[in-house]
Amino acid sequence: MPTFQEDWYGPEEQRGLTELANSVKNLPGVAVEVGCWEGKSTILLANAVHPSRCYAIDHWLGCTGDEKHMTDQELFVNKRDVYGAFLANIAEATNGNVIVKKQDWREVFANWTEPIKIAHIDASHTTEEVRDNILAILPFMVDGGVICGHDYGHKPVYDGIVAALPNHGFNGVWFYIHKATPISAPAPQSLKIITKDPNAPKPITATPNLSRLAYLFSGGEWDTVSSITARHELGHGNAIETESALILYAFVQRFDPITVVETGTHYGFSSACIASALADREDIQPKGRHLHTVDKDAYQYVADRLWENIDVSHIVTHYIGDSRHTRVNVDKPIDFLWLDASHATDDVIAEWLLYAPLLNPEKALVGFHDTTLDPREAEGIKQIFANHLNAAPSYKSGHWLPLRNMRGMDLLLLTNETL
Repeated sequence: MPTFQEDWYGPEEQRGLTELANSVKNLPGVAVEVGCWEGKSTILLANAVHPSRCYAIDHWLGCTGDEKHMTDQELFVNKRDVYGAFLANIAEATNGNVIVKKQDWREVFANWTEPIKIAHIDASHTTEEVRDNILAILPFMVDGGVICGHDYGHKPVYDGIVAALPNHGFNGVWFYIHKATPISAPAPQSLKIITKDPNAPKPITATPNLSRLAYLFSGGEWDTVSSITARHELGHGNAIETESALILYAFVQRFDPITVVETGTHYGFSSACIASALADREDIQPKGRHLHTVDKDAYQYVADRLWENIDVSHIVTHYIGDSRHTRVNVDKPIDFLWLDASHATDDVIAEWLLYAPLLNPEKALVGFHDTTLDPREAEGIKQIFANHLNAAPSYKSGHWLPLRNMRGMDLLLLTNETL
């Protein structure tokens, strides 16, 4: 059995890395890990992609340039043979497909030529090193390949990721799915907003991307009951019905939230509708609008590929976790909360209790889906109104709009505005 002295790579990270590695197993190219230490993540990566080659790149000198990590690692390097432990673990727990490069990653990639299907980055934790490492690897990524890494919660690492890959996701490790040949919608016509007032601000030139909607809503099918479903590649019956999806897009356009949180990503169809509206608004007047969406399953990252295809991935952050307990990382109040994960009564209440305190105290919109399809969802809303509204900030008024036809969609407007 391999032996590890430090527990720096926990079960959630292990699961996330294994899931990502399995998703690219059939792609061409090699696996690369930069920053290996005792080899815990190297073993996971190498075994998941076997028989493909897995390059292990590390100088085994510690996190140079990062005082916090370097202090600990220098002590370990000076007191014991970490590199020797790595070699022993690799020999014990892998199947001969690991190629070791005991060098600084910059030296390795100065002469690199091989296509890469997955790269795991866990070396020096400075912003510059993380950013530069990602940018060095990107030119070699195959279509559909994954760049991922550890220590997402360490601010210098996070800043480096954002600098290189603003459209990334998180599933226990941070990740980016490379799309070398995105499906491009036709270029939209430019629309000029004109005013006759000579003292008015300069006219705004906007490009509302209606071709995104054409891509999302083409090929829908009648579900033989009450509504139109998205085509199969977008989730079909598991996706929000297209009639509600259009309402969702329109509400986001008109309500114009800055921060949106969604539970229940699934294949990303409703996320794509929300993000399309945010992107259209952002094109007209940039304010840093963003969608945070969470689901307990990655579903082979179909959602991430959809967002790439319609060019909204820069406005979405994808989290993998239990939405009853996993609170997404928002730095602004939530303007629109869309709850569409588990419809069990207790789960609906749990999600409300988790996110209601983060709602914008001036005005917020909350949406619940499948309120007709699943009576447990409706019961959850009933109990929230009866017992749990005080979890949210105090508002002067609340307005409930239950749209209980088709699968059901309830909207709750909380506001301090007066008529």
